Amino acid sequence: MQPSAASLGYLLRVALACVLTLCGGCSWLFVSEAPAQPKQFRYFDCTSSRVAPVLDSAGAVVYGLAAVAAASTDAFARSDRAAYTAVYAVTGALAIASAVYGFRQTDRCQTAKEEMGMRLDREHEQPLPQSSAGCTFDAQCKGDRICVDGLCVFPASVLTPLPPSAALPSAQPPAAAKPGEPQRAPAPAASAAPAP
Repeated sequence: MQPSAASLGYLLRVALACVLTLCGGCSWLFVSEAPAQPKQFRYFDCTSSRVAPVLDSAGAVVYGLAAVAAASTDAFARSDRAAYTAVYAVTGALAIASAVYGFRQTDRCQTAKEEMGMRLDREHEQPLPQSSAGCTFDAQCKGDRICVDGLCVFPASVLTPLPPSAALPSAQPPAAAKPGEPQRAPAPAASAAPAP
């Protein structure tokens, strides 16, 4: 039994509708959402690229133009013209809905990723908790930190005080000689020992 021309035309329209629907739903197919509660996750991934919703928007314009062209052409029979117009109009509407979904989800993902980045930055800036004994040598500290007085700190936060022997002698004026006493020469200042 051979299929009739009418059934072949119907199958062609159904196949065309399926293909166009898939092409008009890029965001539904390819955009992955951010978690509902992104603050509960230390790390997650989602789609922040707007390529899919832009393609859906372009598809919506093309399908809208195709619907107008199908409705106004005389190339099809009246019933076929109505069918093609309906297929293009529905596909365009689906593309618009997919584009709206895609733009909303990519915006939400972008916001969630920015908040996640700020949380990770704050975690990196906070000092790591130390055990009750604290550190005893630099290898116990993570990253570039060093052990100072039982705490892991970044080297830039450590200020090295001068040793007491390197302190400058106080500049006191010599005591005035009493009348009738000979004047003495001031004692030489002690030189500072080099720092070890």
